[in-house]
Amino acid sequence: MFTFDAIARIEPYLIDSNIDESDWKYWEKPEVYLEIPDKKNVPIVLKQLGKYVKTYNEFNASKSLLDEYRLISFEEASNNTADIWNKYTNGKWNPPFMLMPCAIALLILLIACFNYTNTSIALAGTRIKEISLRKVMGSQRKHIIVQFLMEHFLISLLAVLLSQVFSEFITPIYIGLYSDPEYGIWDFSSYDYIVPFLGFILIFTTLISGAYPAFYISKLKTADALRKNLKLKGGNGFTYALLTLQMIITVVGIGMGIVFTENISYIDKVDKGYAMENVISIPMDGTNGQKDYDLFKSKIIQNPAILQIAGSSQHISWWSWIEKTKCKDVEYEAIMLPTGENYLQTMGVKLKQGRFFENDKYDDTNRVIINEKYMKTAGLTDPLNESVTFYGRPFKIIGVVGDFMQRGVRNKVKPMVITFERKNGLMVVQTSAENIREVNKFLESKWIEAFDKPYDGYPQLKMLDNDKWIYKLMKTIFLYVSGISLLLSLVGLYVLISLIINKKTKEIGIRKIMGAPIKSIIYILGKNFIYIFGTALLVGSLAGLLITQYILDKVFEIENHVDVTATPFNPKISIGFHVLPTEIGRIEE
Repeated sequence: MFTFDAIARIEPYLIDSNIDESDWKYWEKPEVYLEIPDKKNVPIVLKQLGKYVKTYNEFNASKSLLDEYRLISFEEASNNTADIWNKYTNGKWNPPFMLMPCAIALLILLIACFNYTNTSIALAGTRIKEISLRKVMGSQRKHIIVQFLMEHFLISLLAVLLSQVFSEFITPIYIGLYSDPEYGIWDFSSYDYIVPFLGFILIFTTLISGAYPAFYISKLKTADALRKNLKLKGGNGFTYALLTLQMIITVVGIGMGIVFTENISYIDKVDKGYAMENVISIPMDGTNGQKDYDLFKSKIIQNPAILQIAGSSQHISWWSWIEKTKCKDVEYEAIMLPTGENYLQTMGVKLKQGRFFENDKYDDTNRVIINEKYMKTAGLTDPLNESVTFYGRPFKIIGVVGDFMQRGVRNKVKPMVITFERKNGLMVVQTSAENIREVNKFLESKWIEAFDKPYDGYPQLKMLDNDKWIYKLMKTIFLYVSGISLLLSLVGLYVLISLIINKKTKEIGIRKIMGAPIKSIIYILGKNFIYIFGTALLVGSLAGLLITQYILDKVFEIENHVDVTATPFNPKISIGFHVLPTEIGRIEE
């Protein structure tokens, strides 16, 4: 739940970080935890804190003003992780994201049950005599139903037990797709609900897969069952519907896997708006940032492979906040990006109008640079003669830069206001793309010489890993799922074709005697499956489009991605046609 490395009383923190506790302007605020044994005292504490809101705002008039102090319980922090900024608590994942694997698992379970149903009907043809003899000996229909359900129950029980064995090996791998597996997280014995859950799965599987065969076979009349060469009805509407649903799920799964794979390639190719591949980012210590920056810069500046060095208090792809700004008396929300000396130039941001910030111009702390998105949103035709108002005062616009992706590739560019500060909590080093690895090793060696702490520098290109992570995760999940569903669907297809051929053996023989060509026989046997494949292709493509769009836009809130079309879903269903010749080859005999 927590992401901090250590927890301590507030007094040692203030001393160790050399912080004046009476300084209301200190920007790096720790997350403070209060123990209030009696919940009834929470309103009293909040009332006491309320009197400091005015004091904070007086000392921080140039920043975002404070409305109130809030006390957030651990439970509330866990349930609202995405809505709380500057926190050290992790909570629940996005609910749709948690439900999605459950829905996928349910679909695979249904496919397996449908296959089991069709297979049971096909195999029941070998047990017709057994059923008829039991009826002659006095067995009632309910006895036969119970027998078939018990057989399904025992097979399902064996499957559940085996799944527990396999889960000991598979679960850590699956968890590893999301994060580093923690000790004991896959130990199901620690979950109280695991036994009731497995019991529910056992009963659910037994009823879904066994009910239809049990009732279907038990209704056979004794005289019909004893009749020689009785063939069970094959290829009825129910079995066709089951197979169609399986193929739809397969089309959806494979198509979604391809879409997420294409998004990984899209991330590499899309223009980020700055020189991501040429920059190394080095975070500095929060309390000694400027001092560490100056010292480290003096140690590395002579390296000829280093083209530029810059500092900043914030950084592209780091956390950024949104402020309400006003331009020409109209209010606009904009991302705020405080930067330092030579930062935009070093990051390779393109200047479109005006100039960059200059360190020797003292008044640049009262100036701003906007991006093209802000200029277009505000409808500015001559931005260099306009100003932007925020924090209660106006800031003159001195430049316009090209749009760049501040919040990663997954998010679209938003209006941005860039400010200038003379403090550096971060260093960025520009080099050539060919020298990025060697320069990073050089920086690490110099860092170890200068400081007694780990080197946290990284190539800026590494920030793409955060954007690719979701796509790689979903690609892996859906391709595995589609592979399993495809295998199960092909098995179901094989069983259904076998059932139909067993039913039409005499008809096929007569047609061959009468000189019917193989092509016409294949058409007669396969025409229904052509309709199944066509329906699966149409419905699966449409469902895949809607589901993929929902996952990208709503579950992960990804604004910037490849256009989702029906193309990835179309050609995959054709694999089903290869099953027909395999089984129909039996006709030659």
